[in-house]
Amino acid sequence: MFSQMCIATRSVVKATMVMGLVAALGALPVEAKTLYVNGSTGNDSTSYAANGPSAPWRSIGRALWGSTNRGAPNGAEAARAGDVVDVACGMYDTPGPNANGFTGIALSPVNNGTAGQPIRIQSSTNQPCIQVRFTSGSGSVIGTHDKSYVQWSGFDLNETNTPWDVSHGHQSAQVWISGDEAGTTAVGNVVENSRFQGTSTSARDGDNYTTIRLHGTSGTTIRNVYVRNVGQTDENSGCILWYFTKNITIEHNRFERCGSGIYMKGDSLPTHPGFYTIRFNRFVDNHIGIIAFTNANAAPATPGLIHQNIFERGQYGVKLNAFGDDRNPNDLKFLNNIFSGQSSWCLEVRGDLIGNAGMVFQNNICVGSGDAAIGSDGGTTAASLQAARFLANHNVYQNVSQTRFSTVSLTEVSFSSWQSTYGQDAAAPAGLITSSPLFADTDFHAAATSPALNRGRAAYGVGGANGTPIHAGPYITGAEVIGPTSLGPITPPLPAPAAPTNVRVIR
Repeated sequence: MFSQMCIATRSVVKATMVMGLVAALGALPVEAKTLYVNGSTGNDSTSYAANGPSAPWRSIGRALWGSTNRGAPNGAEAARAGDVVDVACGMYDTPGPNANGFTGIALSPVNNGTAGQPIRIQSSTNQPCIQVRFTSGSGSVIGTHDKSYVQWSGFDLNETNTPWDVSHGHQSAQVWISGDEAGTTAVGNVVENSRFQGTSTSARDGDNYTTIRLHGTSGTTIRNVYVRNVGQTDENSGCILWYFTKNITIEHNRFERCGSGIYMKGDSLPTHPGFYTIRFNRFVDNHIGIIAFTNANAAPATPGLIHQNIFERGQYGVKLNAFGDDRNPNDLKFLNNIFSGQSSWCLEVRGDLIGNAGMVFQNNICVGSGDAAIGSDGGTTAASLQAARFLANHNVYQNVSQTRFSTVSLTEVSFSSWQSTYGQDAAAPAGLITSSPLFADTDFHAAATSPALNRGRAAYGVGGANGTPIHAGPYITGAEVIGPTSLGPITPPLPAPAAPTNVRVIR
């Protein structure tokens, strides 16, 4: 009897110690798992616990909502922090949300991920092969509202399958990620390894027809994505467009036939400026490659770095929209980019930059602009070309008129005046504007005789220690990959891009 009491006592003590340890350490985490979706073999009645490679769900919605009804989600049965949703390639049907993106996203998870354990929705090949078709309705397709640390990979969306509707105004997009306008409820989301295609050559509803829309987000990453055919004739139609957004990384993408490749548009977050890293992207046949407006606020300590991108054809490479507002673009550094064949300007300043705007245009190659290299749209005065507002240096220009190099308030400015009057490209040697060959191939690698070799100087950590001689243009080491790293074949195939007509190819 005594021994039984001792055993019982020891059991109680052990149980108490375990309970105390659990209380001290907090609740034990639920183990994350891989969840499977297969549109051919899946069954949506399968429970979360039973889901596995041989027991997948049939619909993506079942994985994200925890039910088959978007309006009646069950978080306990849905993908949760740390889970990977593995989706077999194919077409998936779902009802459209029939609402704008703030409240209507067809496939949006009910749960949040965490910084260390995101929710990841990916194709089984991690290539763009997940297609989505609306069985009814319209609206945004994938994304989140007030959700953080969600990753999307391997989607191949075409607007013909997921129609836009005028009743939503301009508040829908194939990818919609939004949070509060302090940037605290939509943090750390990722879109990658995907293709998105629109259907229109002009803005919808006159404004903001876009494919990837961010609103009130922080820490978003967009990489290895191909976006095309989004309002090619109107700058308000963006491959990517954002409001109230900061701390963005956009890398290894291709933006083609859009009104603007990237539009940093609406008001900045009220807390503090953020940083922007836009690198290793190709901008092809867009009306404007990048527009920087009131949500392009960086800071001297955390500047926006737009570096090692290629801008091909279109009308403008970069446009700085500056209208005297203290939220206008500032502290953006355009470094080691190529601008080839823009019909107007490599870079345009529209309106006057604010004092100490800190814009830098350095180590770039500007080739064959139809109008001028750097210009204005009537409102820009000489004040914008004060060094504290805008500084150009260590750039290479080819096939640009020396007598009509730039325009300021519609006045033509020669290259010599650009240097002597405005102090721009002051370190340029005689004959910087050159008609000599720049490129060894159609991918814009520098030829052995190119004046771009060792023309640049490293700055802001791009290319090495500040001041180190480096090549101008995006190929600092020569091994850089500009554009998507791997997305497989494009479906449907695009016609081959026209070769540049304003450069000589050296074999």
